[in-house]
Amino acid sequence: MVQALWNLAVAKAGNMNMLRRGMASLYRHSIMLASCRGACDFITGEPLDCGTTMGNAAGNVAMVLNVLAGMNFLPDGIEFAPKVPVCYSGKKTLKGFNYRNMTLDITISGTGLEIKKISLDGKSLEDNFIAASLTGDHKVEIEMSNDDNYPGKVTLAQHHKVLPDAPQWLWNGFYATNYTYNGILGYKILINGEPTYSMRDTVMGTRDTTTFRTYSLVAINKYGHSFMARPPPIMTQARNISLGSVAPALKCDDVFPDHYPVPIALSADSVWVSAKFNTTRAGDYLLDLGYSNGNGVAGLHAPAMAILILANGHPQGVVVTPQLGDKCWLIKNYSSKVTISLLKGENTIKLRRINLWNTASDNSTLRLHNMRIIKK
Repeated sequence: MVQALWNLAVAKAGNMNMLRRGMASLYRHSIMLASCRGACDFITGEPLDCGTTMGNAAGNVAMVLNVLAGMNFLPDGIEFAPKVPVCYSGKKTLKGFNYRNMTLDITISGTGLEIKKISLDGKSLEDNFIAASLTGDHKVEIEMSNDDNYPGKVTLAQHHKVLPDAPQWLWNGFYATNYTYNGILGYKILINGEPTYSMRDTVMGTRDTTTFRTYSLVAINKYGHSFMARPPPIMTQARNISLGSVAPALKCDDVFPDHYPVPIALSADSVWVSAKFNTTRAGDYLLDLGYSNGNGVAGLHAPAMAILILANGHPQGVVVTPQLGDKCWLIKNYSSKVTISLLKGENTIKLRRINLWNTASDNSTLRLHNMRIIKK
């Protein structure tokens, strides 16, 4: 999608050298891996179900309609100004393109920036414009000038600097193990986003177990630092509440490992699930949910379900529970977090599925294991 936006910009500027490289960057991945990323149904506008995304599909559509066919959609019609790099010298045909009350079969031959000849139903046009008042089926034929004296240059950066890969680490209680430790590199611990400590071994223990903190790790070489490792939060003073115990009527029958609480099944038409507990202090807390979501494969149609959180009758926000892999119901993960306001003494938390625009998500079932309450 980002590359497509760059391509649109350089096409508008008439930099054909950059456009050629930009379109190569857009399609190289699909060609080399024999994939169809960016493919879409031109009738419905929907991306095909092959791992593509709406952004990839939109970028591909823009290259066809706005660059190679050069269509500029105006209030009173279509203006044609194709930008065809020299490597796209074959005949380009777009059939059955519906625009308002007309259907167009468009053919572009040749390359370049300038139109040599344009015709509508075999009759030459004086300009490159078709009025929106046209109706019915028509043929548009465009012949480019094949000019190769392109303006615009390309500046290619020579990258001699290589930053280290992001480290891979795993938390176990209050200890972290760096599985990609390399003695040549330096490592810096980030606490709440601020570089704080250096890590000179494969194992690190936390220095503060009394407050909620977010830790992350970067690798450092002479050129700079890597991306951050996945930032696992350090949970302190966390209150675990088994949801299976508060809603026994919604227990599911699947077999789960012994160390998991008995989960509940939360479907699209679920009633409210309530949990009551006491707190010793009023204030803001963090809440997240332990869950399993084995609906679908990661990608376009992978349902990420949303759950509305109420505290003492007041809406607090929504947590999201992304899917964890097709039929991976034995994998447990934690949702996104939401800040909730609690009272001193007894509090009531209510949960309920909310429908999203994703039909697959709305018809799927989520398994909830437990709820964590963490003092901020």
